[in-house]
Amino acid sequence: MKSPSATLALYLISFVVLLLSAGSLFSGDTAIWPVDAEPAITSSFGEYRPGHFHSGIDLKLYGRVGDPCRAVEDGWVSRVKVSPGGYGRALYLTLSDGRTAVYAHLDGFAPRIEEIIRAEQHARENFTVELYFKRSEAVQFKRNDIVGYAGRSGVKHAHLHFEMRDSYERPMNPLSQGFEISDGIPPRPRALAIEPMDGYSTVELDCQPRVFPNLVQRNNGIWGPRDPVGVSGRIGLSVRGWDKADAAENLLGIYKIEMYVNGELHWETRFDKFSFSEDDLIRVERNYRLKRRGYGTYHRLYRLPGNDLDFCSGAGVVDAGEMAEFPVDIVILLFDFAGNQSRIELTLTDDDDPDDDRLVTGEPMISAHWWGNPERSKIAVEIFDKHLRFAGTPGICSISLNDGGKEKLSTKSICGQQVAAWIPPQDNISGQLDITAFDRIGRPVEDYTVRLYRVLQNESSEIESDDGLMKVEIPDGVVFDTTWVRIISEPSYVLPGEMESVFRIEPRDQPLNGKVYIMLARKGAGIDESGWGVYYLDNRSGWTFLDNSSSGEYLSAAALSWEIFGLVRDVDLPYLEIKKPRDGASLKSANLMFEAFVIDSTSGVIADDIIVRIDGNKIPAEYDLPRDRILYKPWKELSAGKHEITVSVSDRVGNETVKTVDFTIIP
Repeated sequence: MKSPSATLALYLISFVVLLLSAGSLFSGDTAIWPVDAEPAITSSFGEYRPGHFHSGIDLKLYGRVGDPCRAVEDGWVSRVKVSPGGYGRALYLTLSDGRTAVYAHLDGFAPRIEEIIRAEQHARENFTVELYFKRSEAVQFKRNDIVGYAGRSGVKHAHLHFEMRDSYERPMNPLSQGFEISDGIPPRPRALAIEPMDGYSTVELDCQPRVFPNLVQRNNGIWGPRDPVGVSGRIGLSVRGWDKADAAENLLGIYKIEMYVNGELHWETRFDKFSFSEDDLIRVERNYRLKRRGYGTYHRLYRLPGNDLDFCSGAGVVDAGEMAEFPVDIVILLFDFAGNQSRIELTLTDDDDPDDDRLVTGEPMISAHWWGNPERSKIAVEIFDKHLRFAGTPGICSISLNDGGKEKLSTKSICGQQVAAWIPPQDNISGQLDITAFDRIGRPVEDYTVRLYRVLQNESSEIESDDGLMKVEIPDGVVFDTTWVRIISEPSYVLPGEMESVFRIEPRDQPLNGKVYIMLARKGAGIDESGWGVYYLDNRSGWTFLDNSSSGEYLSAAALSWEIFGLVRDVDLPYLEIKKPRDGASLKSANLMFEAFVIDSTSGVIADDIIVRIDGNKIPAEYDLPRDRILYKPWKELSAGKHEITVSVSDRVGNETVKTVDFTIIP
């Protein structure tokens, strides 16, 4: 039997252990804000970025550069990276429990780190540096120590990109790790989209998605379309919305989405954690088709093939054919991390059930004024993964496929178009599709031919244009599901000697799960002329360089999406202007600051193709990519006397500009 004193000691030990356990469990609750500014964020965890999820939160700096960034807990610097783009200057602080705090877009590091980086840059003669440290040799920081200074390296606008990663380097939502912001504002729903999942399903009698871009907020505060929506078969819903917090006007992402069908939870998306290996899956978690069509960023509330994300759960697809009866009630809840929520309600009704009191609202994704073929014929063909949608001009009543009627489709009038859907036979791997449209008395009014290629998800493929000027290699697993593609010549872009072999690959709104390889050749000419490269047409920035690797008679490049591709020739020299020091300048060594402006509007420049030398010695000058600047502040003072700076800049196809200035250091 234990003595009272022994029992008391045991209780005290247990109490201390409990406190220590609670301290480790809730250490995130006491984490300090990483910058001295008032806590506010300009971007949230899991937001859409082209090709990846936003892996942290962006901390508001109120326009300032140079604010101290502090260690959120005791830790050691396990990694630092400096590069012209991406995270710019980034520091990785590993904490005692194995988590890592990441500070990105820094203006500079704490002096102990800055000294190590500068020495390594000069030793390598390169601004870009990435260093890893073992714990035994790493720089240690205590909680609240300054680890760096916030800035805008690698980006245009000043902010601190801050991440919390678990011991397996998986990003976690920092708001779940004890970093708090003031937030009393609920998310704001913006739009809905309802999409047929196959060629047998419809929304408002059509086999294409329908978008409801302006949801109505009713008197009870609930959002939704004005009227019930007619559907049949299997359909998927997508939702668009944004959030705000108290201390910033920036639009933020939604933290959690729940969808209920007839009162039962049918789908949930919750942005708590993901893996960098899952970044490509943003193309199937978000509605890529709507994004590419210019409708903005929608969250899918259903699972496409390839979506293995753990933060998505549920059945998702609503099968109207399995419903016992209509109407079907849908409720969608949008949450922010603080628990504020908004509610969307809508009703699904039978697509084939006429109701004179029900208005057909929303808008079709593809309007009567948009045609899916460059020839602007009376028949447009759209590829929706495994089925095709044909749209004809008014007066067309039926469409036959493949030489006069092996397959004959009746059309129906939808929003000013005559529409039909077709699911190609599974054994038809690829081939020519001859289309004939007939009027109401059976007369042929239009002939149109397309060539389709069936691409299997689990097999590699190679497709080729009819003239052989384009080849496309599609590795195994790059398409998320078996699908159809087509290559369309775009002769209107061709300008001989400057822009040649231009092709469009459809469907451009179909996501890819990796790289495809584009190969282009010139008609009747070789590719040995200098300056040629493979480009794609970006809607905002125009023709954008991909690569100019030689592959026999072709130039080749990797691409991450179906685009308009072409060969473009760049013979222009990069523009280069040395702004500081001016040629012939006299100044003190401490005042020397090198700055140059460089731009190439065609193929562009990269950091490795910029070489700066002082008196013949290469220096690790910084290429400030977002501002097209080259910068360098000497690490050590220059000796008195005359000096020379030479700058060489090459674009991506080898055009080079060289400039030199002389200056004098006065004692």
